[in-house]
Amino acid sequence: MDYTEVTITCENLEPIIGLLYSLDICGLVMKDKNDFEELLAHKGAAWDYIDDDLINQEKMQNSCVQFYLEIGEEEVRTLDKVKEEIEIFQKENPDFNPITITTSLFREEDWANNWKKYFKPYEIGDNIVIKPEWETYDNKENRIVIEIDPGSAFGTGTHETTKMCIEALASYVPNQHAKTMLDVGTGSGILSIAGAKLGIESVYAIDIEEGAVAVARENVAKRGLETQITVKKGNLVSDVCGTFDVVVANIIADVIISLSESVKNFMDENSIFIASGIIDIKKEEVKEAFLKNSLTILEEKQDGDWFCFICKK
Repeated sequence: MDYTEVTITCENLEPIIGLLYSLDICGLVMKDKNDFEELLAHKGAAWDYIDDDLINQEKMQNSCVQFYLEIGEEEVRTLDKVKEEIEIFQKENPDFNPITITTSLFREEDWANNWKKYFKPYEIGDNIVIKPEWETYDNKENRIVIEIDPGSAFGTGTHETTKMCIEALASYVPNQHAKTMLDVGTGSGILSIAGAKLGIESVYAIDIEEGAVAVARENVAKRGLETQITVKKGNLVSDVCGTFDVVVANIIADVIISLSESVKNFMDENSIFIASGIIDIKKEEVKEAFLKNSLTILEEKQDGDWFCFICKK
């Protein structure tokens, strides 16, 4: 399958990200030059996993946000709408830094074959490591190893939203003695696998995308977790029944807001709801939705511009 890769380049990404979200364009890839320069300056925990050649390449790039459109009539309409809205934005904000839009052909096999060089073992917290199945890892500290091949589905574990979800699971699952979990929008299945590794006995994972379901099932099978994790295609409202000790949803803010109306039906008084994928400009809307739907926030986590909330009824 072929896609158009759309790259929007400018110094300040936040207004552009908000504009794209308002057009229901998801699956954004953000490359912030300032964040990268900060990483170079501080050389944080992930430094050992960064290739020097990649650093030299990234130094030459400006900040940009990218997304992908399946080639066809809808792609043309969406791209025209994006260009139209950005043109309006620039007219209304004449002092805003220059914005450029470029497009290129992107084949699905390019993702499958080229992206792996960016994905290295990544340690989360004190006792978890995310490891791509093609990499080796010397587990000297006896960490819980979550091995994953995300394929074309969202979820390598290195994105801020996914990391915060895994951290929340590591914190709450043992303390809550949780035994059942619902993973809404499972993507690659990484959160389901993390839950199972942390002691969840029964995980029900759903996703509306057939491709994600296939990837998640393959990852579950490769880890030998089929008896613990069930992966189904479907949505929360019509394809799930029962209650769960843990409900986790790492999606986008607008879907979390919608989900807040029905998620209580799948929780009892001791259940927790872990919600992530929430960009900072949507944080207050999400909190208002939780309040409106009688969800109490137990903890608020932040990593960069992203937020994760842990809630109960």
